[in-house]
Amino acid sequence: MDWAKAKNILIIAFIITNLILGYYVFKDWKANNVSYSISEERINDVKKILNKKNIIVNASVPQDIFELPGLILEYETYNKEEIEARVFGDGKRDYIQKVKVSLNDKLINYTKRTIELYNEETTEETAKKISYDFIKKLGFHNDEIEFWDIKQKNDEYEIQYKQRYEDIILDDGYMKIGIKNNEVFSLERKWLKSITVKPINKKVIPATKALLLGMDELREKKEKEDSEVIVTDIKLVYSLNSPEFSSIFDEQWYEGNEKSGLFYWRIRLESDEDIDIKAEAYE
Repeated sequence: MDWAKAKNILIIAFIITNLILGYYVFKDWKANNVSYSISEERINDVKKILNKKNIIVNASVPQDIFELPGLILEYETYNKEEIEARVFGDGKRDYIQKVKVSLNDKLINYTKRTIELYNEETTEETAKKISYDFIKKLGFHNDEIEFWDIKQKNDEYEIQYKQRYEDIILDDGYMKIGIKNNEVFSLERKWLKSITVKPINKKVIPATKALLLGMDELREKKEKEDSEVIVTDIKLVYSLNSPEFSSIFDEQWYEGNEKSGLFYWRIRLESDEDIDIKAEAYE
């Protein structure tokens, strides 16, 4: 018997079992830990208060309030040769395409030189489909993917996906895909996997309170005193508070595995700007 191979199979089986158990623990937590719901009347009252400040909420405001679980996460790691095999398949490596794996094997960067001799028009819907097909080709398609944003600059699109865990956005899990001339010219991916779900006695503040707490910051986003700020979305986000990306990556942060973070209400504006309001309420 190949004991090394058997050992690896047992380790993989153990990890999968833990992930499944964590999922069902979270499901049970979610079913049993709804503290209360915000009434429609309360939501409308908050909207009226903001409206007087020219802050217009054109978003579905979450109503349920939960006790928060403690999420312990780790980053997925990648093997460069394996990712190259997914990109190139059985064909020869294309010299205009490049795969880079960095941040202690936790970040993927794929780039492809585009041909500038022609400019094929790409629509927003086509760009979304191309990006989604590329994700499936690389084997990154699953139920955790949530479309987050699409931006256009000249003839290029950048499509961003976030990682979702139940109703919570995992801010540090994302994919950014560049589309031009009806093909993918770049991909950046950093993803997370759940290790432990620990129910603890913390509560999240209501989304309505987050909107009121963010009122001054929202007002600062107005171009003029009498102009409006439009809120288009508000979601609960879990962030590991990792360092912002810069020209020099902080590799130390990505050493080791288990990480924990904080919950925020992310308020998205029509201008594609985001405001984060800390969501955890300690009692």
